[in-house]
Amino acid sequence: MANEVLWSAIKSDSERPLIEAEILGIQTDQYWLMNHPAIIDLGDVTGTNTDTKKIREDDLNGAGVMTSIAEDASWSNSAYSPNMLSASVGQYFDQYELSDTTQMVQDGQLDPVRFAANFAKKRALTWTNLVATAIATFTNTKDAGAGVPTLEDFMDARHELELLYNDPSLAAMAVLKPAVAQALAKDAMFAQQMNLAKDLPEVQAMARLFGGVYKGRVFNTDIFASPKVATAGGKYSNGLFVRGAILTVKGTQPARLADQVQLGDMLFEQERGAGNTTFVRSTSFMGVAVGQQAAGVLWTTTP
Repeated sequence: MANEVLWSAIKSDSERPLIEAEILGIQTDQYWLMNHPAIIDLGDVTGTNTDTKKIREDDLNGAGVMTSIAEDASWSNSAYSPNMLSASVGQYFDQYELSDTTQMVQDGQLDPVRFAANFAKKRALTWTNLVATAIATFTNTKDAGAGVPTLEDFMDARHELELLYNDPSLAAMAVLKPAVAQALAKDAMFAQQMNLAKDLPEVQAMARLFGGVYKGRVFNTDIFASPKVATAGGKYSNGLFVRGAILTVKGTQPARLADQVQLGDMLFEQERGAGNTTFVRSTSFMGVAVGQQAAGVLWTTTP
């Protein structure tokens, strides 16, 4: 056989490490999207009696300056406004239905390592899509106006992010509509700026991991493209943000049956169908929410 690693081998001591190495290698890569410094992970909801994780937030993160005081003058107070931010999980899955004949003659192509690795890649893309949905709710906005977006428009949006309170040295993330990313790539000045960063080890690593999802780095901003970027009022709802704007949360569904395997917060399972079919399924609990509005900018562009 071309590949003798079968689905049943998941439960063997010899083959399981292969799957673990493949999946955990993706999740622990320092350039994986969810390890980007612009994203805050709230952790796992498992065992907490709720599908929502909360984090305390206040206005002490602002980069404002101190106030001077004259001789014999009175002190003045700064407002302090604490509150809680939260994110909730939802369940996402990938499933294939295979007939008995297919399983019998497919020559080992139902390789659990390939199936698991494919799901991990889809999961990475799903995280990007969830972030793309969340950025549409940013309240700070910068409109690129009519016409094709250019490097100047992108710089204006990045500057708007810095004007809020954000340190320009912070690594930022941008999630753009694919059409916007393509338009920017055709801007010679934008392409020139992108070329300045293309040889950085971290940029090359992200390009290898994400393929077409990752577009490159411009002005310390990692650019990702997602078709899930919303369209509202005839405009694309792109987003730029730094750490604090996006919160993520996950859940770990434990394996309870013989035909289930748990790898981190991913669950792989095999289920017999009503006919001569078998379902091969992978599921994961994931969630994204907006945290601090002052850490993100909604960048609207014309389609």
